[in-house]
Amino acid sequence: MPSTSTPIYVTGASGFIATELVSQLLDKGYSVRGTVRSLKNEEKLKPLREITPVDNPSRLELVEADLMVPNAFDESIKGCEIVIHTASPFVLSVKDPQRDLVDPAISGTKSVLQACTKADSVKLVVLTSSIAAISDAPSGIEKPFTENDWNHLSSLTRNPYYFSKKLAEEAAWSFMEDSKNFLEGKEPFKLVVINPGFVIGPSRVPSPGESAQPIIGTLNGQFPGLIDLHFPFVDVRDVAKAHILAFEEKASGRYICVDQDVTHERLVSIIREQNNKAKLPRFKLPNILVKSTICLQEASVANFLRLNVGKGAYRFENSKIVRDFGFQFIPVETSITDTVNSLVKWGHVHPH
Repeated sequence: MPSTSTPIYVTGASGFIATELVSQLLDKGYSVRGTVRSLKNEEKLKPLREITPVDNPSRLELVEADLMVPNAFDESIKGCEIVIHTASPFVLSVKDPQRDLVDPAISGTKSVLQACTKADSVKLVVLTSSIAAISDAPSGIEKPFTENDWNHLSSLTRNPYYFSKKLAEEAAWSFMEDSKNFLEGKEPFKLVVINPGFVIGPSRVPSPGESAQPIIGTLNGQFPGLIDLHFPFVDVRDVAKAHILAFEEKASGRYICVDQDVTHERLVSIIREQNNKAKLPRFKLPNILVKSTICLQEASVANFLRLNVGKGAYRFENSKIVRDFGFQFIPVETSITDTVNSLVKWGHVHPH
């Protein structure tokens, strides 16, 4: 376990997952050095300012670093033993997938790892990947996905975001393998990867993340009925905790961070239990009807529906994270309820 006086380096500190991570690190007594694109955007930095320890504000240091700027992390990463790389674009609808998703995901990951190699202090890097690097759709069979599986189906035209996450994680593992050659067989540091599912839960930042869109759409009436869809949800608080345990415990390799698969019908049922006045869908839509309207949807939504409607559950094996970290997941009912309350707080949905 690293010293609490040595800062934990967190890239993309103002993001949905990262802000929760920074908060948990500070609560545990760690110091944090977090990267942001700009120190001038106070509105973006406000959630981080709010969790800065009043009694010792120096425990949270913010520095500028852009994923697309060469050597941007080289100086600020010096002196840190633990690096947590969360920064990566998460936008499902883009004009140019190569430019807007793939390039920054890969180059950003390589830039951080190269900076770690130059800094003698770094001992461990924890990378935020995704189940998108493991699969981009339900398998259609009973066998669950494990950490040994890789997404070989996504491309620039099929699920480009998933493609970017897969390529970025592959680039990280390739970098670690290549580093053995130019460092005489000795790895400069250890790499551990967290592969979360659809991350929901209360947001410390105005943007709830793309994974909350199914809940937002359900509450805002975008779904006229119950759709035969499944969502492998995980709470943002659990994802943050997993990143911390990755350096506090004896971790190695990849860790699938998903609790359970939730159908759209169950999602609606959980929301209705907390708010029976909400205008929620009640009747199941036939798959053939949903599929016939796919062409009318925005590209990323159409892609998701095409690959998921009627295809069954996502099955992910999470025994490794439970075994190695002694992990207990927040109940999905709590996660969904807290997500709804957070969405109302930030004005993404309106209470009925």
